[in-house]
Amino acid sequence: MAPLDFNAPTAAEAAEIRRRKAAITRHVRKQVLAELGLDGLPRRGERTLVTGAQGTGKSRTCAETIAGLPGGDLSFWWLVPSLEKAEEQVREYNRIRFTDSLLGRVVRGRGALDPRTEDGDAMCPRHKVVNRAAAMGVNVQKAICDNGCSLRFSCGFQRQATALREKPSGLFLMANDYAWLPCPAPRPDIVIVDESVIDKATDTVSFDPSRIVADELWAGGNLEEAMGRRCLALLVRAAVVDQPGRELAFLRERDVTVESVRQALRHLATREEAQPALDGAMSDKTIADILDAVEAREILKVLRLFRQIRRELPQPRARLNSVWFDPNAKVTVGGEVERQPRVFVSAVRTLRLAQEIPLLALDGTGSLALNRRIFGAGMTVERFAVPRDAEVWQVT
Repeated sequence: MAPLDFNAPTAAEAAEIRRRKAAITRHVRKQVLAELGLDGLPRRGERTLVTGAQGTGKSRTCAETIAGLPGGDLSFWWLVPSLEKAEEQVREYNRIRFTDSLLGRVVRGRGALDPRTEDGDAMCPRHKVVNRAAAMGVNVQKAICDNGCSLRFSCGFQRQATALREKPSGLFLMANDYAWLPCPAPRPDIVIVDESVIDKATDTVSFDPSRIVADELWAGGNLEEAMGRRCLALLVRAAVVDQPGRELAFLRERDVTVESVRQALRHLATREEAQPALDGAMSDKTIADILDAVEAREILKVLRLFRQIRRELPQPRARLNSVWFDPNAKVTVGGEVERQPRVFVSAVRTLRLAQEIPLLALDGTGSLALNRRIFGAGMTVERFAVPRDAEVWQVT
């Protein structure tokens, strides 16, 4: 293994240093768990939903409990609805914490204002194109930040990431979008989700139905395979557009199987436009142009359609629940509203929390069924209902 210069590492060496430190940490962690007899515990963390009346002190009880813990190497994530709420919550927590308690810190996204600048600069000056790329599945830290970005060692987001790596323990307050996004905070030992995230758990895209059968999506390989893929695409378009309410039944009648849809998915994932090739040395305009080209081809949207069909095809029902067709949908083109046929595909976003991480969700009126769909079928519920003993007068 090549030696590293720890005094003045290059970007590549810095990434290698982080990788080696992480490997050492994982190794030591395994040894400690084995010594304590905890290495054989289930690898699925407990997930609990706490419900009850608003204002009964669920959040404050959590804050007081964490403040009462000794410092150590613990890492808590506390997800709240907004960055403003995170700043409010961290002030409240740091006010009640003790000298040896975990320190509360706010984790800011790339588009958030950098608190160390006076001109209202964003944490990442390139956040507009970088966040667009991240939304399309690009690992922006690897592809852009660590790969030629001239702001790598000066932007607020990277400064924050470095500070978090150097002191990886504490209570980290952040917007709840980080349940689905790559987060610079250290890996959590426990996650608290404060207030409902149901409205952020799904994502919907739309596109013209003609894109389903576009030749460039299905070309490649030998001619017979390409023709087979396009025949499947024709059946999918017919099911979605012409068979409302019985899309799945139509596909089954034509002998469409989960395996055939899975093969189509594997093919779509190999199309060179499916994942844009970016690097940090590119200008923002160049990156934006590449992303525009990928969006225009809409491969990722068609891929999502086939992914939802693969998930729903085994279900004992006739219709698709997450896909629908509107022949007269409102679409904004060049600032003008037009009516066009559109296919809509809705999907639950993929949670970026490992299954073994325990999670506590605080939601006064939360639905266990909906939260299980997001956080896992093993989630349990604890309800703390405060009995009402009051007479209420409403006056208008």
